[in-house]
Amino acid sequence: MKSIKMLAIAAAFASVLSTTATAEEFTKGSLKIEAPWARPSIGKKGNSAAYMKISNAAAEADTLIDVKVSQAGKAELHTHINDNGVMRMRQVKGGITVPAHGSVALQPGGYHVMLMRLKEPIKKGTMLPITLVFKNAGKVTVRASVQMSATMKGHMHKKDDAMPMKKPGTHKHN
Repeated sequence: MKSIKMLAIAAAFASVLSTTATAEEFTKGSLKIEAPWARPSIGKKGNSAAYMKISNAAAEADTLIDVKVSQAGKAELHTHINDNGVMRMRQVKGGITVPAHGSVALQPGGYHVMLMRLKEPIKKGTMLPITLVFKNAGKVTVRASVQMSATMKGHMHKKDDAMPMKKPGTHKHN
């Protein structure tokens, strides 16, 4: 009788693990979100950014159309552009396409989730819930590890992931 209870508990635990394979991997249908992470905010309420890899095993593309973070007053999908030698962040209009049988990386210097008007600081060593909204797959909530840089196997980042710029102070958010 005791072994049957233990087996039932183990089976229930295994089914929970199959939904989110590890603390760094989340799945919904044909989408897999790997190694979500966010930078700690600077100061009491500064801004932050979140990053991850999104893979799509489906035969048709899907689009990340929105993002919601309860700790942020405003969360947007952004990218970096080079505007005459000045790196600027811009909101992505229409969302970020995740190609069929492909993937897209949200990473420093490229696509990312911009977190603004923080309600409280985002602290290193915590987990930040982020709800991603996809055109086809719907909503999926991930937990981003708050750290200084990515540690996902296969992703190599310098100790400081800051964007290379021509001159200090030329990185603007408009």
